Parts: sequence; C-alpha cells; structure tokens
Amino acid sequence: MRRRFEEREKSWSRLNISDVIADILVGRNPESKCISWKVVLCTQTKSVNSSSSASQVTHSAASRWLSSKLMPHAEHSSLNDDNLLFSAPGVSVWNKWVANGSDIDFTCCLSVARDVEAENDMCETTCGASAVLFLASGGLPLNLQREQLNLILESVPNGSVLPLLVVISSCNGEHMEPDTDIVSGLGLHDIDKSKIASFSIVSIANKSQKGQEVHFFNDSRLRDGFKWLASNSPLQPNLHHVKLRELFLTHFSFSLELLKQVPDQEVGPNICISAFNDALETSRRNITSAAEANPIGWPCPETMLLEDNRKECLMVKRYLPNLDWSSAENVELLSSVLENCKLPDFEDDLTWLTVGCASGAEIENHTQRLEGCLIEYLTQRSNLMGVSLATKETGVMLERNTRLELHNSSRYHITPRWIGIFQRIFNWRIMGLFDASSSSAYVLKSDLNMSTSSYADKFLAEDASYPSCPPNLPLLHEMIEISCSPLKSPPPYDDKAQRVVETGMLIDDHRDIEESMLEKNREACRGIDLMITEDDELGERSWRSKGKEAAEKKTIEKRESERLDELLEKCNMVQNSIAEKLCIYF
Repeated sequence: MRRRFEEREKSWSRLNISDVIADILVGRNPESKCISWKVVLCTQTKSVNSSSSASQVTHSAASRWLSSKLMPHAEHSSLNDDNLLFSAPGVSVWNKWVANGSDIDFTCCLSVARDVEAENDMCETTCGASAVLFLASGGLPLNLQREQLNLILESVPNGSVLPLLVVISSCNGEHMEPDTDIVSGLGLHDIDKSKIASFSIVSIANKSQKGQEVHFFNDSRLRDGFKWLASNSPLQPNLHHVKLRELFLTHFSFSLELLKQVPDQEVGPNICISAFNDALETSRRNITSAAEANPIGWPCPETMLLEDNRKECLMVKRYLPNLDWSSAENVELLSSVLENCKLPDFEDDLTWLTVGCASGAEIENHTQRLEGCLIEYLTQRSNLMGVSLATKETGVMLERNTRLELHNSSRYHITPRWIGIFQRIFNWRIMGLFDASSSSAYVLKSDLNMSTSSYADKFLAEDASYPSCPPNLPLLHEMIEISCSPLKSPPPYDDKAQRVVETGMLIDDHRDIEESMLEKNREACRGIDLMITEDDELGERSWRSKGKEAAEKKTIEKRESERLDELLEKCNMVQNSIAEKLCIYF
C-alpha cells in the first residue's frame, strides 16, 4: 500500500516542463539568455464519445491525467509555486533558472504547454510551437485519429521540422512496446518531413494495469518523452538586434575600404553607386534570411501572458525579439525601406573631363558643366533634394573633392574624387533609415562578422571614416583663381616676403613656379645685357674723346656683374623656398 501510494503521488504530481528540459535546451542554445519553448498538445478529449468501453475510459483518464500534470488549474495547485508562471484552461507557462557558468549568470528557460482543443483558432495555437504531443486512443478508429493529427499539422508552417511524440495510454500484449499498427494507422511515415522531421512513440501505461481499471500512469516515461522532444526540437535563432543604418554601414564599410585602395582616376561614380546598392541588398538579404530561419514564428505569443512585475517578463522584453519580427508584413516593410534607398546609375558621359583645359575660360566651363551633371542627378534622377539645396550641396562637394591638375605643362584637368562626393550623397540618402516605424531589425549573428557599432561610429562623421580631401589641399576655386591669374614679380626675400609665400602663394603645380621664376630671371638678365650694351657704345665714343672713361667702363661692368650674381642668388633662394613649401602637395 505504501509503494502504491508513492507511485500514485508521483504519477499525479505536477510536471514542470522546464525542470525536465531546461538543461538540454541551455546546452543546445548556449548563447541564449532567455529560452522560449512550446509544446502543442492534442489530448482528443472531445473526440471520445459517451460510450463506456474500457479503452475509451482509459483514454479519458489519460487525458485528464495529462492535463492535470501539465496545465493544472491555479485554484487546485498547492499553490504558490514560483515555477508555474501562468495557468489557465488549456495553457500553462513554466520556468526554471539555469546557472550559466557562474553563480551570477543565469538563463531563463520558459516552457509553454498548449492544448489545441481548448481553442478554436488552430493557427494561433500552433504559433511558435517547438514540438507536438499527440495522445492516441485505443478506443477510436485510427483513421479518425489520423484526420485529427493531420488537422493539427495543417496549421504547422512548412519548414518547421518539429518532433512529434505519440503517447498511448494502454499496452497490448505482454510487451510494453506500442502496437506497430499505430504507425501505419496514423500514417506517421507519410507525414510531410518539412513539418515533422522525426517522431517517437511512448506508452505511459503501467504493467499492473493490464486488464484492470486505470488509476494512474507512468510519470517517468512522460518525462523521457519530453527530453526526447527537447533534444530534437529546432534550435532557437541566435539573433542580433540592430539599427538599419548600422546594418547597412557594417556591409558598406568593407566596400569603402576597398575603394580607398584604388586610385581616384579609376573610381567612377557608378562604382561608388554599385558599392552602396550592394550593401543595401546585403542588408535586405540578412533580414530575409533571419525571417526564413524562423518558420515556426518563435517566440510563442504565450510569453506575453506573464505579469509585468516578474523578472521573467523583464528577461523576455530584454532578450527575446518582438512577436512579429519575422512576419511577412514586417519583413516586407523593412525590405521596401532598403530597396527605396538604392540610387540610380550615373548615366552622364564624363569622358570630356579627360580632354583637359588650355585656358581659364575652359576651366570655368568644365567646372560649371560638372556642377550641372551633379545637380541633375540629385534633383531629377535620384529625387534626393530640390534645386536650391542641390546647388549648394554640389558646390560643397566639388570644392572639397575636386583637384585641378596640370598635365604635360600645358593643359589643366579637373579631377573629381568621386568617393568623397558620393559619401555626402550617401549620407543624405540613408537619412531615411531613421524612420521610427522601421528603424531596427533582427538578423542572425552568423551573418555579421564584426561589430556594427565600430563601423557606424567610424562612418557617422564624414571626415572620420575617409577624409573628403587630403589635409591642407586648396579648394577648387582657389586653385582655379591662382592658376588662371598672371603671376606677379617675386618679392625680396626677407621675413615679410616669407610670410606672404606661406599664406598666399598657393599654386597647383610647382613646375609652373619654377618656369615663371626662370622666365623672370631671363628677363632680368636681358635687361642687364641691354644696359651693358648701351654702356659699351657710350664707352667707345668716349674712348675716342676721353681715355679716362675706359677705366670707368670696367668699373661699371664689374658692378653690373655683381648685381647680376646677387639677383640670381636671391631668385634661387625664393624659388627653393617656394618649392619646399609646395612639395607636400605633390
């Protein structure tokens, strides 16, 4: 009697599902701080008719036994069990805290049991399910039970690959192994493998119950069945909650680093646009692949039944995603946001930039033509901004990211730095990703190879990730103004002249300076030669009249020679000083 009483107490004791499967789930999901696991039950209580056959009585008893163990009524519980977080007819939520490597780091394991016969909406009942438990009856035709099982599986999404546990409440023959007719009768081998990946059959009947009225069932076998379900249920997605802007910048940074290594002349506008659009497309695929990895609709909606003041509810809000994060509507919204951010191709033919300019007027014409192309792209093709703002932005882009280069000492070339120009355009474009209704998403951590914040912080400031122009490079209008203006005579070399050179003498190519200075040196020499020639003619006339002027001629020649040497020395000093200060630009 004592042993029978102990077995009965164990059989009818409540079963905390989390207590049975928590260690298994934590071991399979080591990086998860909060685990949500749900089993869908089908007890077939409504399918049993009012007949009093022994098999139907046994099934009815097993159904009541299973419901009382997994979904006890709160008023019948013994009561203040902290592990039973919620209990209502047809649904219960259990919990267990599992130490995760230390005494201060715990994982919250939530387990939900939901009976499909307690609700009319089958799809809502199976949403977020991790496993299915079907209580088979020996008193019902197997073809009817097969229809009931298929009705449940119809609401299970394709790709769920759930485990199925078939529980029978009676034993046939001397052996405890279930009747093999159940496998064929329920059509277990014909079930869609994309919905049910594996199945197992377990009997909860005791040996002593053969031919006797059933009073209690085997608790240990039911626990073993739950362990099998936990070991074969789908893994919980390992997600990362990320802002759309950060997700995009994570991928775009790779392309940007590669473009930095390419010479400016080889990076055209469409190369920059392609890198930008590819990063948006990769971000969209990350969101889509994460949603596709969650066909069951995890986490289950029953987690919202927890009281707000419980710490388990705080864990759900902190570590579990929103219920609709993988819904088709949410994924479509995020995909459309990223798709709308893509930029059209830059269709203008820019080969005329390679022709070069021979005069200041041509330089101005080329600059205005390039501004027109950018304004048209910003206003008409990309619809990014209005004409007024586009005009201002284009001026800033070209001033800071365009160089004036002298080729072959004869023609100037306007060389845009398209990376810097389009960086400003990209910043304008991705401002739309700040929309509060679609500013964040969930992606698989395996899709991210590095921290999003490091690249986001690097790119947020325009000059931080990639300087828009080399340090101290003159602006475009300064280079045009200096290159197209006539050069003045060099000032005397003193401290004041040196300060003038340091602050105001900015020329695009030092070869221009050298040629200009040499030309002025030659002009000075020609002036001195002319002066000497005139003195020679005067000396010849004076020699015939006055022999005394011959000595004066020699004195003048010596003096002029000394002046020439002094002038050349000063010119060389100024020229060397200018070349030294401008060498950092070349």
